[in-house]
Amino acid sequence: MNREQFIAQLARLLQDLPPAERQEAIRYYQEYFDDAGEENEDAVIQELGSPGKVAASIKANPAVWRIDIRSE
Repeated sequence: MNREQFIAQLARLLQDLPPAERQEAIRYYQEYFDDAGEENEDAVIQELGSPGKVAASIKANPAVWRIDIRSE
């Protein structure tokens, strides 16, 4: 799996979120990959785990997740 596949799968898994929340999450992970750099794409995917795991975490803790990204 590469970055584009990861983001696309994550977006599909977040379809049931309100559009603004979904866009915020996708933007966060796109920036996360950008900050790590193309050469670290595989390491980021390993660190994050599956898109399913990331989506489940976002859905389970939406308020906490939004606080975490706003504090960066």
